[in-house]
Amino acid sequence: MKSIIVTGASSGIGRATALRLASGGWHVALSGRDHARLNETLEQCQRNALQHGHSTRFFIHAASFDQPDQSARALIAASVDAFGRLDAIVNCAGTLLKRSVESTRAQDFDEVFAVNTVAPAMLIAHGWKYLAMTGTGSIVNVSSLASVDPFEGYFAYAASKAALDSLTRSAAREGASVGIRVWSILPGSIETPMLRQHTPESVLPTSRTLPADAVAEVIESCLDGRRDSESGSMIVVASP
Repeated sequence: MKSIIVTGASSGIGRATALRLASGGWHVALSGRDHARLNETLEQCQRNALQHGHSTRFFIHAASFDQPDQSARALIAASVDAFGRLDAIVNCAGTLLKRSVESTRAQDFDEVFAVNTVAPAMLIAHGWKYLAMTGTGSIVNVSSLASVDPFEGYFAYAASKAALDSLTRSAAREGASVGIRVWSILPGSIETPMLRQHTPESVLPTSRTLPADAVAEVIESCLDGRRDSESGSMIVVASP
């Protein structure tokens, strides 16, 4: 069976993706900041796998990615040790800091880029040889519509996601010769805890958002081969 790393699996798009993959028979390494919430994801994944008749395996690897190279190296090593192979990486972990342009500090860029850009880059770099071994490796980077159409206050966040899209294009071009496919998913307003930390429903009602599973469905379509011809592309998942 194929194995995959899903970062940001403690909630939102990462959790929804992990649950879909568990139903589809993947071995899944669940990574995130919150160990308790990762355990909740783990339990749901186990139930989904059993309901679909899969004897798949899962494990939790708590990581904050504030030290991206070290965290990425450890997660790749743990996943390969647990499953014996690595077929795919889904980079869902992210952080959002809202500040006006004039109030933004260099430290803000350091913090946001470490999680949103450098950590995915290091996971890709350290996992590359294992993905290439399969001949059908896949990488899905969860970016944001803000990378091309940023809202006010997303100065550092939007830049970090635009850089992630650039990583996608570079990795897809280099990966073509070894069978590695890479995509960026650009969600609009998705109903997640991170969205609600910064945007109350009075400003953005639920009727104008999409559930996290809508993005997870697109991610799954990349991983199962339906979008191979679109490797290197930015796939928009727009909210209503």
